[in-house]
Amino acid sequence: MTKDPIKSTTLAQFDAAEQTALAQLALKVQHAFVTGAGGFLGKAICLRLLAAGIKVTGFARGHYPELEALGVVMLQGDLVNKDLLQQAMQRVMRRNQSKMIPSPRSCPATTIMSRIVLRSS
Repeated sequence: MTKDPIKSTTLAQFDAAEQTALAQLALKVQHAFVTGAGGFLGKAICLRLLAAGIKVTGFARGHYPELEALGVVMLQGDLVNKDLLQQAMQRVMRRNQSKMIPSPRSCPATTIMSRIVLRSS
């Protein structure tokens, strides 16, 4: 089964509120670590971060060459393997001084981002 290619995004394709939120985020965040990057919300969040000029490292169970083609550095693993997740996060943090974007259920800011993604999709 082949996956559909993901088209690159620009801020201009999003509504004004989302453009403003992403532009403000880009002033504070240079690199984000996104868990579940290969899922519906994860991909949408990765695309928006990239559109804002933020470097993205994704963590997912599968292989997602379509995200890699857009510039997402993908690390493969499962959230239940806490040692692997911790190693991946530490590796990214050491290199990039990243801001962590946790699960939507654990972070109000990410919940807001998730709502924006759902509303605009």
